[in-house]
Amino acid sequence: MTQLKIYKTIDLTGNTCSGPLGELSGVMDEVKEGEAVEAIISPENLEVVKSFCSLRDWKIVEEKNNGKNYILLITLAK
Repeated sequence: MTQLKIYKTIDLTGNTCSGPLGELSGVMDEVKEGEAVEAIISPENLEVVKSFCSLRDWKIVEEKNNGKNYILLITLAK
């Protein structure tokens, strides 16, 4: 796999409902091929964000749990 450049890290843990989706969508609109967004997600929003990524045809290339939150590395699907 080609090395991805982190375009931006966004902390979505303080947001609820559609807040994380709107913020993530805005940042993903700026991402270019070869770049990824590192998104910090609270456990209660994890499945919603993952489903949204699937609907938008974005690829989650890495998922980590830091003990409190989840960190997703999201890129554009080819």
